[in-house]
Amino acid sequence: MDTKIERVNDTEVKLTCPVDNELWKKAQEKSFRKLAQNVEVPGFRKGKAPEALLRERISLQKIWNEAIEEVFPDVYREATAATKVTAARQPRLEITKISDDELEMVIDIIEVPHCEVGNYEKLGVTKEAPSVSDEEVENTIKRLLSNNADLALVEREAKMGDTVTLDFDGFLPSDDGKLTPFEGGSAKNFNLELGSHQFIPGFEEQVVGLKSNDEKDIEVTFPTNYVKELAGKKAIFKLKIHEVKEKQIPELNDESAKELGIKDVDTVEKLRNYEKETLLKQKLQESERRYYSALLEEIAKGSKFFINEEILKDEVARSEENLKKNVEAQGLTFEQYLEISGQTIEALRAKMHDDTERNFKNFLIERAISAKENLSVSDDDLDAEIKRLADQYQMKEDDVRNIINRNKNEWISSLLEKKAHDLLISKNS
Repeated sequence: MDTKIERVNDTEVKLTCPVDNELWKKAQEKSFRKLAQNVEVPGFRKGKAPEALLRERISLQKIWNEAIEEVFPDVYREATAATKVTAARQPRLEITKISDDELEMVIDIIEVPHCEVGNYEKLGVTKEAPSVSDEEVENTIKRLLSNNADLALVEREAKMGDTVTLDFDGFLPSDDGKLTPFEGGSAKNFNLELGSHQFIPGFEEQVVGLKSNDEKDIEVTFPTNYVKELAGKKAIFKLKIHEVKEKQIPELNDESAKELGIKDVDTVEKLRNYEKETLLKQKLQESERRYYSALLEEIAKGSKFFINEEILKDEVARSEENLKKNVEAQGLTFEQYLEISGQTIEALRAKMHDDTERNFKNFLIERAISAKENLSVSDDDLDAEIKRLADQYQMKEDDVRNIINRNKNEWISSLLEKKAHDLLISKNS
């Protein structure tokens, strides 16, 4: 087959494929026999009538359509192998010539994204040297102690920081004074930490000063970026307070440090050292992430990318669909999510497009560098990863191996990305 390749643009090609006449005739005959099996002619068993009668009842177009489906896979496979074209998505097919004796296909192919990577050595990107202050350590310990605090029932007015147990019923007032309940506006025995900002602005502040058995009507206004049905509207909540509990934060000493349950931490000094090391490790990880992102961004400036816009649109559509499913699983409609987050669908899609394009470029840079540096993942690399994961999660190596073997290509891809990551870091150190 003499395939002609025509480049439409940097990411799309057309393959003109004249199909071998003998192959085309055989496909038509096979398609006719297949279609004829279901043709009924009076006086004959299904599919057993004389050929002439059967052909009268099967249109030529049906035979051709069936025959095209028959020959296309082999033609497509041969054409892409001959031209070394790799498709990124389902190709588009156009029939430009067709008759009993002749078939010509034009296959429009969007190619797999790739890039011509620019310089990736000695880029001059600076890396932060993070540090941890004593104040950061003390604030972290305060939060730990606060989270580990007991709640004690108190017989006094509630104040910020307390947890109150209350019933509330929400209503929308009309101009004539009628109160209409709204969906999701009521709860019984709800535990609310005052100052946690769980509720809309103004709600928690008006609970301050109430004590057990108190009842009160409070008025609030929903934010303008709330769900459409309530955005910007005034509401009245009828409250009944059941309990007020005070957070009893333990004093910082060796005993309270030990009660936090951190391994090998049983004194205040060890707790401070542990938190300092933990905070520094977190900052170092974040610094490394930002540094690596900056390296990729710098490499991208000097690289040329070949990514068809249709590929990006497909990925954005998938991301949007996944987001919709997650939002709906939380009991919101997608429209409500957009209202609450204060963004339009156009702005959301634009951001998704930018994120998708950046992720594609980063992936292509890593793949191009892997190819240029002849990076690969060996069986020894996989064995080392299996051992690492088994040690980390305290699993048997055979169990980890079984998990990896289910998606082996994905694991290999992940390890290849790590090798490219490590190589980039070393070439810019």
